[in-house]
Amino acid sequence: VRGPFTLKAQADIIRVHTLRMTGGKTFSEMPRQIPKLDETGKQILDEKGNAVMTANTARDIWITATSLITALNLGIFAYAFAGLTLLFGLFSILTGVIFYTLSRKY
Repeated sequence: VRGPFTLKAQADIIRVHTLRMTGGKTFSEMPRQIPKLDETGKQILDEKGNAVMTANTARDIWITATSLITALNLGIFAYAFAGLTLLFGLFSILTGVIFYTLSRKY
């Protein structure tokens, strides 16, 4: 990572890749459970004729992606905070120099 712009680019590409892996659906758009399939791709039915449901593991990738994106966005915030702190420090030094110069004149 070389700065906040690369952090943003990485966060954006993680989102793009995750959307590609999940068929363009976000975490909230995907069902929590999906029908279980056999080797031929047909739904497995229970004794009542209802589809056997299993956890949608494709949603898990969004948990990982969201964690990574949040960490990268926190890095962007840290860069911004460091920049503001540096700016405030320079402003404080400038103010000190001005007051020192004024005190020497008068």
